[in-house]
Amino acid sequence: LFHSACASSLPSYALGSVLRQVAYWPVGKENGCFLGCKWSPDGSLLLASHQDRWTRLFPLPQDLQRGVTRLLHELVPTLTVCHGQSLYDFCWHPEGSLFKFATCSKDHPVQLWRAQEGSVCSCYLTYHHHHKHTLLSPHSLAFSRDGGQLHCGLHSCLKTFRTSRPGVTGEMRRIHRGGSGGSEFGIVSCIAVSPAHQDLLALGSFSRNVVVCSSSMQETAVHLKAKGGGVTHMLFSPTGTLLYTGSRKVMPQQSHTQIP
Repeated sequence: LFHSACASSLPSYALGSVLRQVAYWPVGKENGCFLGCKWSPDGSLLLASHQDRWTRLFPLPQDLQRGVTRLLHELVPTLTVCHGQSLYDFCWHPEGSLFKFATCSKDHPVQLWRAQEGSVCSCYLTYHHHHKHTLLSPHSLAFSRDGGQLHCGLHSCLKTFRTSRPGVTGEMRRIHRGGSGGSEFGIVSCIAVSPAHQDLLALGSFSRNVVVCSSSMQETAVHLKAKGGGVTHMLFSPTGTLLYTGSRKVMPQQSHTQIP
């Protein structure tokens, strides 16, 4: 779901051409607005982050899982996780039976959580290459299609960890605007993984830069400048031939790019 859709606390189903509210969560003033929400791979859980630095896990009511939409349901969180600082991003592990998700927040390592227990099972750390004791916090996260890799977006860099190997060991690669000889890319604000190509990534930045490249960063397929402000969300179409982008300070519209 894009940020504009997540700003509302009223998840809905699409019924033909009409959106009808079928579930809600009563947000209090102390919670602030929704910053984002993402479905688990099997569609049974909704993970949401809020302005109050808490992440909440909502199970989809059984009636809705069976397709019964006559009643209005109140969503009740079964798990709440407090983050010490502002949450930058979160994403589900693609293996649905694991029920794990990763989070990144200011001045904290990337953490992999067990959704059913609310416990941390792994941490992934990145330190400044000159100041060895300075922890760098990614601004964006994405798992590879098979879940074997975890991509972390930093300032003009992408660090990729093997999910099975927590700690500091990972592959760090520089990102340049318009190829290896271009200027700095900026903060990697969002990452999209192609559903059709195992090795294809799209990287967006708050500087409005977008590149589509291989996960090894050896080849850049597309470089473009997004409309509006900084890029905050991206999504490939199911066939992998279109890339949809969402930006700051822009009127709601459909913006997409054809992938060669």
